[in-house]
Amino acid sequence: MNGSPRVTVVVPVYNAGAEIERCFRSLENQTSDDYEVVFVDDGSTDDSPERLNSFCQKHPEWVRVVTQQNSGVCEARHRGVLEARAEYICFMDNDDFIDEDYIEVLLSAAEQSGNDIVICGYRRADDERVLFEIPVFKNREFTKYNFIMPWGKIIRKSLIVDNDIRFLDCVIGEDDYFSYICYLHTDKVGQVSYIGYNWYMNRGSVSNTRQYGLPRNCDLLYTLNKINEQYVAAGKRSALYDYAIYRRGVWHLLWSGAGASPERFLEEQKRFDDWFSSNGFMLKMRFFDRRLWGGEAVWKRMAIEAFSLISKFGLMGIFSKVYCHGR
Repeated sequence: MNGSPRVTVVVPVYNAGAEIERCFRSLENQTSDDYEVVFVDDGSTDDSPERLNSFCQKHPEWVRVVTQQNSGVCEARHRGVLEARAEYICFMDNDDFIDEDYIEVLLSAAEQSGNDIVICGYRRADDERVLFEIPVFKNREFTKYNFIMPWGKIIRKSLIVDNDIRFLDCVIGEDDYFSYICYLHTDKVGQVSYIGYNWYMNRGSVSNTRQYGLPRNCDLLYTLNKINEQYVAAGKRSALYDYAIYRRGVWHLLWSGAGASPERFLEEQKRFDDWFSSNGFMLKMRFFDRRLWGGEAVWKRMAIEAFSLISKFGLMGIFSKVYCHGR
């Protein structure tokens, strides 16, 4: 690695244990030599510090370890951005891994296009197989709203720092907030037809189950409201943004609500409907709208349309009894 990295990979770490080894391997096998890695140890109490220090000693020229008291993943990522020396930032989670040309491809795409953000596709994988792949739909404005994770993209550091963009300290939706606020501050968002990030399926992870069943402490509306406050203040609401916010709420109700009781589902669905209605987010774009072509799969558009119609015609009571299997 050279002394002037173009990319800083920020990896927050908390009690990763042996799971972090796949992250290590993918980072040291990169075809690019234009990057550094900043691991932010967020007060781990297992053997993660020893593993990090060992990796740093193995590659001291491009690996740094920063230690802080346990403050959560949001503060860990923010600390990593402040520590970064490069022009561009890539985020990784500590149990994920990247293809060997990941940094090279994203950096090249960012430099050639001049974009502040470049998004790529990703895979969902476990130790045995690839579960599915999500490609990007290139040159479609709506594509960015399908990729609200901090990883799977390269971001110009100055975009984050100059606009003081932070991850929201909340139970659910911190990634949504960060990405939406990044999109708010730049129109220079591009995509590359490439799948290079591997989102590891850790079946024991709390993040995979914490929102299931619509627990009251997982309030996505809090996050959506914080996002919308920023967009309203900036006068940046658009038809695609409105659709994306409505869509995000519906997918949350469908995913998390499947494990809820019908009564709990109806309670939460009414909260969302009231918020959508009072803030002007009720569905206005039909599933056949050309602005969604290529950026949103047909079946997803039709599911959003169907949910809207079920709500409009007062059929949520029947739907909840069929759909929800919680108690």
